[in-house]
Amino acid sequence: MIMMMMMILYHRYHQLYPILSPEDVKHYAYELLKGLAYAHSRGVIHRDLKPANVMIDHDRKALKIIDWASARFAGKKTNR
Repeated sequence: MIMMMMMILYHRYHQLYPILSPEDVKHYAYELLKGLAYAHSRGVIHRDLKPANVMIDHDRKALKIIDWASARFAGKKTNR
């Protein structure tokens, strides 16, 4: 019974937190930097970037930066 529970917990953990391949890490790092570059080009600084504020949809290979509540406008936007 304990072994069965351990297997279920292991499976659920890996559904929620899949192991990323090196290619996935590169892809998500690039997407994160693209998002920050866009915000910075518009004069917005996030100020609270941490893993809990980055959402990843593994099925769509999409990354979203969330929780902009403490973001600040840093100055003049550029035209990039």
